[in-house]
Amino acid sequence: MPASWNVVRALDPTGIRQPAGVTPHAAQVKLTLDYPGWDGEDYLALLNIDGKWMIVSKSWSGQRKSPAS
Repeated sequence: MPASWNVVRALDPTGIRQPAGVTPHAAQVKLTLDYPGWDGEDYLALLNIDGKWMIVSKSWSGQRKSPAS
């Protein structure tokens, strides 16, 4: 697993991570989130700058869960 996952894992250790693309210097990740009352996705772009992975862009989408019956 690339070192960029350490950055993503720190954001949400329980999220489902799906790589969209990984190179030695850049990575794109979709992070599926399952929070109480809310489902969503984070889309992250990471760059390896001076040997350290950094998030350089984030966008997200989400929606409220239906109330339990």
